[in-house]
Amino acid sequence: MATTLALLRRRINAYESKIYRLHPEVLSLAASYLPREDLVKATHVSHSWRAVLLDFPSLWVDVDFGREEEALTFFKRSGSTPISVSMDVGYPNDFSVRGTFLMEHATRIESLVISGLEYFMRYGQTLLPPMVSLRSLCVSLRISDVIEMYK
Repeated sequence: MATTLALLRRRINAYESKIYRLHPEVLSLAASYLPREDLVKATHVSHSWRAVLLDFPSLWVDVDFGREEEALTFFKRSGSTPISVSMDVGYPNDFSVRGTFLMEHATRIESLVISGLEYFMRYGQTLLPPMVSLRSLCVSLRISDVIEMYK
């Protein structure tokens, strides 16, 4: 019964509602302007929207390890498209896990933003593999790092 209702809902959405009949390119262009949280929510609007949005890996290339679970979802959905990665390396445990991610996927990383200079300076060179596709690297210093340096 539930399957029949879901199928009926899909058909009604496909034929009755104009919002569900957007061309895939138009929908993906509109979705590219959505904040990260809303992009994920848009995949839950309808079956057709989910299929379209998941078929555009360029929508999922901003991998932010501030939310590790979401970052891994974005990474999987990005397919083989070059990605941009943001991470905070303030804690040694965090950087070892994220460093492993960097090592495994270095060839896909096009942009890398790292917060937490002190730890990165100490261990980053040994953990970062050669990234042949890297076009942009930004390493930022936090206030707490500056305070620790001058104690």
